[in-house]
Amino acid sequence: MRPYRAHLPLGLDTRRLRKLELIVPHPMRRKAADQVLVQLIEADVDIGFGLVDEARAYRAGGQAEFSSRALKNAEEVVAEIEQRLQHLGDSEAAPFLPLVTELRNEIAAVGREQ
Repeated sequence: MRPYRAHLPLGLDTRRLRKLELIVPHPMRRKAADQVLVQLIEADVDIGFGLVDEARAYRAGGQAEFSSRALKNAEEVVAEIEQRLQHLGDSEAAPFLPLVTELRNEIAAVGREQ
């Protein structure tokens, strides 16, 4: 099952979405509860990158307070992703680890810019 594309967060890079599709295993091989967790994680990853993009846009627009809030929200999303990953097996969680690392790096980069 492919991630939902009809309503992507602001600024979501389709390159990231294709990358997500390639590394996340096919959901038909999972239990229903794990499928739901994976879908929530996929959505959170998209939201996290969208919030980072919003933080950059607010910063560029001179709205530092909104930028800081979007960045804080992105950090909270990463924490939620990590909690959900703990409920998956190692083989199910492993494909998301590079994306979480990339998201953390993006958050840190925006934080350094502020």
